[in-house]
Amino acid sequence: MKPVSIKSLLVCSLCTWVLVASAQAQEGSAADGVAPDPAEADASGVVTGVLVNELMQEIGKLSGYRVHSPLPHISQVPHDVLAAHACSGPCRVVKAAYVPGEGIYIEDKLDPEHSKMDRSIVLHELVHYLQEQSGKFADLGPCARNREEELEAYSLQNAYLASLGSGLPMFLSRNSFRCD
Repeated sequence: MKPVSIKSLLVCSLCTWVLVASAQAQEGSAADGVAPDPAEADASGVVTGVLVNELMQEIGKLSGYRVHSPLPHISQVPHDVLAAHACSGPCRVVKAAYVPGEGIYIEDKLDPEHSKMDRSIVLHELVHYLQEQSGKFADLGPCARNREEELEAYSLQNAYLASLGSGLPMFLSRNSFRCD
């Protein structure tokens, strides 16, 4: 994989860079700090509070993060709305993004209630939320912070996918990031 200059990544530094082969691609009641009643869960593809709570518990098991409330707000939106919130220009690859102070935006085509891969994308963004809440990488410069946050989020996402028995890992190499 050709290294990507961090300058181009910073344009979309809040984007989730989904680097999956096309064969691996695609297999609400948003969480706004209060998990909805499990009876409110539906099959329409929205991210329910029940699912968010389950993913936060998984992150807690897989990492040293202390999972706590409030949960971030999660909005399922069309791609152009997601790109407008996450990037300062067009983002062709972004499927989801955590935007500090706003919450998590996920593309409306994702179905995390039924797709393991899509669920792992939400988990990845929840990791970014916990990174910000913990201040774990706050002492690093912007480039190094972005690199370390993404590497950790992908690592936890891969661990989660492995725990589900998925043979579709996400891939991001430390060599994919250069800080010029």
